[in-house]
Amino acid sequence: VKEEFSSIGITHNIGKIILLQYFPESYKNILDYYQAHPIKDFYSCELEVNPDNSPHTQIGGYLLNLWNLHSINVEAALFHHEPEKSSESTREIIRIFNLAIQLVEVVEVGESVDLRPYVNQNFSKDVIKEIIIQIREKKRKK
Repeated sequence: VKEEFSSIGITHNIGKIILLQYFPESYKNILDYYQAHPIKDFYSCELEVNPDNSPHTQIGGYLLNLWNLHSINVEAALFHHEPEKSSESTREIIRIFNLAIQLVEVVEVGESVDLRPYVNQNFSKDVIKEIIIQIREKKRKK
């Protein structure tokens, strides 16, 4: 893994931390809505609850850019929910990162994931399912 890619897992949701720290009421409203609508993801709930405010993706991207972090960190923060909007130079890694996020949701939260978009991006559906099975088996052994 290239060095500049190694920190995107840590930095991509920094906007949520800023929301929680500086806008706790707004963050609580999003969480309440998210818990009341378990079929939706946090980002969708955030956009519905606060349509006129900047979402965590924009807040995080702005902050990481202000800190002069690598462009992959900024784009991962901005586009980890919408990898198709990332620049062409980062799109592949953002897509892979998005898939990793989806796999974590499947394994940790027990949510289902629609694999069709990933299969259309040259990810094998069988390979993705095998990854999920292996992660679940490792989790059970712990």
